[in-house]
Amino acid sequence: YEDIVLDKLFLLHEIIEFAEQDSQLPSFNYCALSVIRVLIKTNKSYNGKMLSIINLIDPEDLSSIPTQYTDHAGKERETASDKETYFQLKSDLLFRDKQYEDCILCCTTAIDEIENFHYDNNIWLERRVALALDNLGHIDDAIITLKKLIVISDKWFLLYELGKFYLRKNETNQALIFMLRAACTKDPEKMKVKLIESIGDILIDLAQENYNFARQIREENDWTVSQTLNNKISAMTPIRFVDIRKHWITILHNKVGVKHGRILKIFPGHRGGFIQADKPYYFQYKNFFGKSDLSKVGDNVDFVIVESFDKKKQQNTEEAIAIIPIRK
Repeated sequence: YEDIVLDKLFLLHEIIEFAEQDSQLPSFNYCALSVIRVLIKTNKSYNGKMLSIINLIDPEDLSSIPTQYTDHAGKERETASDKETYFQLKSDLLFRDKQYEDCILCCTTAIDEIENFHYDNNIWLERRVALALDNLGHIDDAIITLKKLIVISDKWFLLYELGKFYLRKNETNQALIFMLRAACTKDPEKMKVKLIESIGDILIDLAQENYNFARQIREENDWTVSQTLNNKISAMTPIRFVDIRKHWITILHNKVGVKHGRILKIFPGHRGGFIQADKPYYFQYKNFFGKSDLSKVGDNVDFVIVESFDKKKQQNTEEAIAIIPIRK
């Protein structure tokens, strides 16, 4: 009933526009944003009527104040303002409609105007700028945008997208580094099945290991295994995740340059700490690949360093990732 609902929104706008001022009339902006948000979340297909409806909204009429409420547990919560929601939805629809220049303008306007973002909307907006630039044929600008973004947010899919950009430029070594960084996060492997297959396309010596693992993930989740993937597999072999991850980390260490150090400090709750090497490096336990509950100050570790961003100090820094304990 998507078309029916969207047509009702057009009718609602017409009624409100020509009606006399009446406090009992519903807010078109509220209704439109609420409906489109639900439709985008529940339906991956694109309906051009959604963009036409959101174009009826003047962002100057929208509030920039986040909505605050108390949840069922008594905790204070905050949700995105109507203006933030508007920019997030409109930029998404412009991208789907292949209006890439307007999408970039919408995203950059939002980044300039919104002070505090929610649900990582600033990350999604910057990512959308990079993808729009790529679709406009500006892959180098897209790479620059994503490289700046991963310093702030090292989400695995951003690293993977950056790797794919480098692969299209035939810069295989750079592509592999970013894809391996994407693989070496603790996000569920079933989210990364295409990434794992892509790594197999680059790593000739370990191709079969990666192809078989991708196939294994698909079969475990009752997903279809494409004929293309099946054709790449010369022999069916069971793969242990712990083994293939060890290979990914080892290759990443060799590609980037491994550092040796020891754990200098551990924060309460094992959230992270510092590793002492040539200087102290901050680390998060999400990047520690071992039994973190057994780690302690003084333990020896191998790791690589990447550019990062210190939110507290609001400055660029370096961070240790792909950390593995060295047992003596």
